[in-house]
This record gives sequence, structure tokens and C-alpha cells, in this order.
Amino acid sequence: MPLKRLKNDHRVTTWRGVELWMADEAGSLVFCRISHQALRDQAKRTHFEGTDVKVFQAYQNLFEQVASDAFDAAAINEAGCVIVTKEALDRLSRAAPGRRRVQGAGAKVQAPQTPFGGAILRVANLTEKRRGSGEG
Repeated sequence: MPLKRLKNDHRVTTWRGVELWMADEAGSLVFCRISHQALRDQAKRTHFEGTDVKVFQAYQNLFEQVASDAFDAAAINEAGCVIVTKEALDRLSRAAPGRRRVQGAGAKVQAPQTPFGGAILRVANLTEKRRGSGEG
């Protein structure tokens, strides 16, 4: 059940990051936090300069999607809070389909889904498979 942005801006910035309320499909409120470390790491990754609020505003759709995916995967803390961490963003950036290049002829790509909605790319060299199976 994906989370949705609320019409009114319900966010606050603290030393822990940006905290906000989102709603599930039933309209129930869900508390989310984008950690300070996740915000700083995203700024560094994209060469963006600005405060946590500015980083959040620039990448709000990304952060909200990661929070929604985490909620769907039941990745919440004991208080029921969805926390978007640097590690969650790292997993997402590693799994982004356009970010990896497949080199060489005979490469086969399989893209299973991660629990956070992205694809994991696995490259299997067909030549290596043939050699290992005695077909080569």
C-alpha cells in the first residue's frame, strides 16, 4: 500500500533530518524521517549544495518514493516510523537500471525486483557458462 504526500506541508527539520507525515491509501497518517546522513549523502552524490531542507525539496519525490517502498516492505522501527537511511539510498542507486553498463558480447542481463521496487542487475557471461558446463 503506497504512501502519498499530504496536500498540506507537514514537515519539520531537526538535527536528525527532515521529518514529515505521509498517508497510506486508507488515509492513515504515517510518520517518516529522512535521516540527516541520507540527505547529506544525496547532496554529495549529486554535487548539490544546500541545507537539509533544500536537499529534501530538490529530491522530495525520490525520498518519498523510498519511504513508500520501505513502508510497503514493512521496514519500520518499533515506534512505527519509516526512516529513510543512507543505506536505503545506496541500495537504490546501486539498483538503478540505467546506472550499470553491460560490456562485451554474449552478456545476459536479468533484472529481478528488490523489496524497495528497484531492479538488481546481474550479468552472466554466456561464454563462462558454456565453459563451466562443458558446452564451450
